This record gives sequence, C-alpha cells and structure tokens, in this order.
Amino acid sequence: MTERERSTDPNHLCHAELDEWTVVVDISPFVPTCTEVQLIGRIYGDKLGRFPDGRWVLTSAVKTPFKRIKSGAIVQTANTRYRLLSPAKHFAGARPEPP
Repeated sequence: MTERERSTDPNHLCHAELDEWTVVVDISPFVPTCTEVQLIGRIYGDKLGRFPDGRWVLTSAVKTPFKRIKSGAIVQTANTRYRLLSPAKHFAGARPEPP
C-alpha cells in the first residue's frame, strides 16, 4: 500500500473501533468548572495492543466536536482515534445535551 493509499484508507486513520458506544458527559477532574465528553463502549482491533477485543473501555476526553460524534465517524481523544460502530441499543435514541 502506498503512502497516498494509506492516507485515504479509513482503516489506517483509526487505532481501534468502538462498538455499543455511548456518550458520557462528565466534570473535568482537572478543571472542575468545565465538562468533558468521553465515550464508553467495547473496543475492537486495538492497533496499539492495549486491550483485547470486546473489552469495555472509557475513553479519555474526546477532542472531536460533539456534533460529529455519530456512527461511522472517527473521533479523536488524547492519544487514540476511534471509528464508531453502532451505538448502544439502550441509548440509541438518547443523546445528552452538548456541554
């Protein structure tokens, strides 16, 4: 695969996939007057080798704008890019207010 093909290949752009995910809005532990958005879900295909497939994870703060968090999107945290698969069924219709 050439560098150009890698740069446009969606699988190359992410470190892992997150399935059954949902948004968590929490108070920042570093700045208690601010909120931060995190995701919780099952991780698959972790290219960084940190987690086995299917493990539940809570991400660090998401840097991607809130309105872009949806199925199929690639979201960025401090050190990881996740491709979002299907949202959790019990939260599929629910969406928290943006912080």
